[in-house]
Amino acid sequence: MKKANHQKAKSKKPKAKPARKKVAAKKVKQVKPKATKAKEPVIEKKPPFKPDPDKLSVMRQTLVTTLWQFEALPPDQVREIVQQQIPVSLADEFAVYFDYVFRLLSRYRLLEEVPDRVPVHIRLAQRLDE
Repeated sequence: MKKANHQKAKSKKPKAKPARKKVAAKKVKQVKPKATKAKEPVIEKKPPFKPDPDKLSVMRQTLVTTLWQFEALPPDQVREIVQQQIPVSLADEFAVYFDYVFRLLSRYRLLEEVPDRVPVHIRLAQRLDE
């Protein structure tokens, strides 16, 4: 006869959960802020000024006529008188056309400053015949 194994039956215990591994905290690299450059303002380039020939002609005629009538005037007073005589259709663009015509006449030496007058006075370079 064989001897019976009298070993106790092992009780099944639930398996213990594996111990968690100790994880070292990850080192986070600090992000250095980029040097902020001063942004240059965006300059919108305007198309070159292309004057309308009719408006240019009206402005030129009015400016020359005004200077012919009054002989010599300060530039501010010339601007006021010309603005009063300009039609309403050109009123929106008056400043642009006035400056353009004034520079144009000065460039071709059709306008000159009157010597010995304070404030500066402007007159036509040549006296027009009446």
